[in-house]
Amino acid sequence: MRPATLILLLLCIFAFGAATAVAYGVFQVVPHLEDEHANLFQAKVFATGKLYAPGPSQPGAFYVPFVLDWEGRRFSKYPPGYSLVLALGVLARTPWLVNPLLGALALIATFALGREIFLHDEQAALLAAIFGATSPMFLGLSAALLSHALSLLLLTTFAWAFLRSTLHALRPTLYALLAGVTLGWAALTRPLTAIAYALPFGVWAVWQVARRRARLWPFIVSVLVAAAIAALLPLYQWALTGDYSVNLYATWWGYDSIGFGPGHGPLPEGHSLASAFHNADLDLISLLTDLHGWPALGWVLIVPGLLMAPRDRRDVALFAPLVALAVAHGFYWVRGSSIYGPRYWYEAAPFLWLLSARGLVKLWEWARGRSAFRSVIKIGLAVLIVLNVAITIPARFAFWRGLYFVTNEPWRAVQQANIHNALVIVRGKLWTDYGAVLWANSPALDDDVVFARDQGEAVNAAVIAQYPGRRVYWQDGIVLREK
Repeated sequence: MRPATLILLLLCIFAFGAATAVAYGVFQVVPHLEDEHANLFQAKVFATGKLYAPGPSQPGAFYVPFVLDWEGRRFSKYPPGYSLVLALGVLARTPWLVNPLLGALALIATFALGREIFLHDEQAALLAAIFGATSPMFLGLSAALLSHALSLLLLTTFAWAFLRSTLHALRPTLYALLAGVTLGWAALTRPLTAIAYALPFGVWAVWQVARRRARLWPFIVSVLVAAAIAALLPLYQWALTGDYSVNLYATWWGYDSIGFGPGHGPLPEGHSLASAFHNADLDLISLLTDLHGWPALGWVLIVPGLLMAPRDRRDVALFAPLVALAVAHGFYWVRGSSIYGPRYWYEAAPFLWLLSARGLVKLWEWARGRSAFRSVIKIGLAVLIVLNVAITIPARFAFWRGLYFVTNEPWRAVQQANIHNALVIVRGKLWTDYGAVLWANSPALDDDVVFARDQGEAVNAAVIAQYPGRRVYWQDGIVLREK
């Protein structure tokens, strides 16, 4: 095994272990965000071999955020790409390990992409993967039940396969098929992200073909395969609702749509260009820390990567996915950096990790024969690593632990009570009080222990009547009482 391959393998094992530790030690294998609950619910539905679950007669008592009740059908508002993959983890009874695995595989794709762009420069490619494995944003999104880890893997693989298919690969059609499949699945996972990400690649391919520096046929294959897979999304929506073009996001929130003006976002005046720039500014500030974990210093290696010799147009081109994602998500009213870093830009991170790696390599080569300068580089890099490990990552862990006031303690209290054939009615003012246990319900609400949300005397009585013969318990936080 070559040294670079061995290091990459060990790095992936480390990344998988670190993300798994975050999933268990920080997130306590409990969904926190509304998105996570919806993703896990739909994954459970897919694991039963169905597209939707039957809607309960008292939907408020079995509330799942971002899960729609549509004419007796219950399903997530999100596209199906990620939940279909997460369903494999549900079937294996380890959904919490899916994203750590996806994250580790994404580092391999990052390494392969770096080697492809810079003609088998394993040094920069390996450094990029190392930067990725130590990024707080990578650790968080590789541990939470969000779709970004899958999207990162798919789109990074697409970029690698697309470049190989259009340039110099011996089997262009095979790589073109892989590029089409991964881009198409990304469109089933995060459609806006996939379209925006692919746009600069499409422009580049057309330019290369026009100049007869790339082949047209692999490009056509990739587009056709991706379009065929992406076309499954309107078919999926039709199967759920009878309408190909329905915006499931807006079905939950009427204002949840892309664009500017009234009706786009919760404010009366709607989303505006000024708010788009404000969101982008906040995301950029977050990126400077979350990209590497270096407080506000994420640019320190990117600058030499761009400006120092040997200058290469490919260095500048590495910004294209970031610009495309930033512009596309500027049309959306929500910013991405409030919890995990600028997650709407996350798929561009491998290119920025690679550009930082290029900066470090250029600095090191510039300091060849200058031991004092190389010592400064070593000390500076060590300081940055310490800042990440001692300040940024612990701060992120502290923020993520108990996020939305959700912990696994209410669930553990029920487990320790060792109750069976029971209905547990959870009291609380916020949905998150119920969210600490609602994830344990099956979509059919037929588990040995079923959790319901306190909705008042009349609704509670109706729910209890649906479960005759079960013992009824009332839960306040970690306190469980039988009434």
